[in-house]
This record gives sequence, structure tokens and C-alpha cells, in this order.
Amino acid sequence: MFATGVSASPVSDIVAKMPAQDVSQGVPLIVELIKTGPAGLKELCGMITPPADVADANARFALHGVVLHVMRSGAKAEAAMAEKALLDALAVAKDSDLKQFFIKQIELCGSDAAVKSLGALLSDARLCEPATRALLRIRTDGATAEIRGALAGAKDRALVTIVRALGQARDKASAKAIAKYADSKETFLRHNAWFALANIGDASAAGVLVKASEATGAYERSVGMKYYLLLARRIGEGGDKAACAKICRGV
Repeated sequence: MFATGVSASPVSDIVAKMPAQDVSQGVPLIVELIKTGPAGLKELCGMITPPADVADANARFALHGVVLHVMRSGAKAEAAMAEKALLDALAVAKDSDLKQFFIKQIELCGSDAAVKSLGALLSDARLCEPATRALLRIRTDGATAEIRGALAGAKDRALVTIVRALGQARDKASAKAIAKYADSKETFLRHNAWFALANIGDASAAGVLVKASEATGAYERSVGMKYYLLLARRIGEGGDKAACAKICRGV
């Protein structure tokens, strides 16, 4: 994929050998890439181009290999170095598809250091979903707070993404704000609000979800009932077995 002969740098030399035939050949190449340090990883990220240009296939393979390698136990410093290179590349990338590639790599090896950069993308219609997935994977208090902070200004598909993510994170601090979407005329948003409230497991959602379980229409009732019972399960898991039993007996 890259020119043969005298290359511009050790990084391009290594990338030209990608993909390796097997793990025994590939891992040493990845190790050599990591040894090039921050400058080398920055150069590697710079080789990644928008998807229309397939000439970067080797570089994508190499960068993904680096990300997987630094996820191993005891590689905290290497992971931080790779994360920094990815965040810098994300910051300068202009193409949305290119940004999504870097976000996906950050999702795999990211830490709290990536939270603010990912949070800044939650208002972007195309990048909200991948950024949210990455924040959910990081799963720190700061990551959840970034998703929660985006709820008030979210619209359309991004709003659904944020509501569902807060439910997946089981963020009790968001329960009251999510409840107002439980009566939305938009079916997908309404159902995701029901899921979020149920999975968060706050007993205050019982009134909303019992109403959902009694909705007009067989399908609507079945969805509402599913999430009402999920609420009971989460409440029981939280230790309030009496409240769980009360919901079940009511059903």
C-alpha cells in the first residue's frame, strides 16, 4: 500500500509490512511501532485517511493492533501514550467518518483522560452515538456526567441515544429528567425512556411504568409491561424486595 524502497521513517517501514501473516510476526511489528514513541504514534495516526481512500488499510490495521496491544495488563503507560495520540488525531480530523474511526479506537483503550473530548461530540448528530458508546465503555463517574450533561440540549436521534445511554449507565441522577419523555409522541423515544427508567431501578418510576403497562394497544402494553417488570427486577436487586414483590403481585 505504501511505496517501497527508502522510506521516510521507521514507522512507514513497519506499516508497509502490515498486515503480518500471523500473530508471531505481527506482535513484534506492533511492539516496534510502540517503541517509536509519541512522535511515531502521531505519524501513524496521520497516515489514516477518510474511508474513500483505501490506501490507508495497512495504517488502520497497524493502529488497531497498537490499541489492542496496549490494552494488556501492565501496559498503563503505553495505553496512555496511545490514547493521547488518538485524542490529538481526533481533535484535528475534519472528516466525520475519520473521527468515528478514532473514536472507536478510543472506546477500546480510553480512560478519564478522553472524557471531555468525547463529551464535546455529544451534540454532533453523526458522532453522538459513537462518542456515547465510548463514554459508556469508559464508565467512570466523569463519563456518565458528560452524558447526563448532554441530555438537556439533545434532539432527535441524539436525544434517544442519550436517554438510552443514561439508562444503560443506571444513572439515578437522570431519572427525573428522563421521566418527562415517558409520554413522548415519538414511539422510539418513549420506549427508550421506559427502558431507561426501568433499568435505573428507581422506585419513583413505578407510577410512570405501571401506566405504560396499561397502555392502549397490545404491542404498546407488552413493551410497557416488559419494562415495568424490569423495574421490579432492578428494585429487587437493589435490596428492596418488598417493593419488588408489590409490583409483581400487582401485575
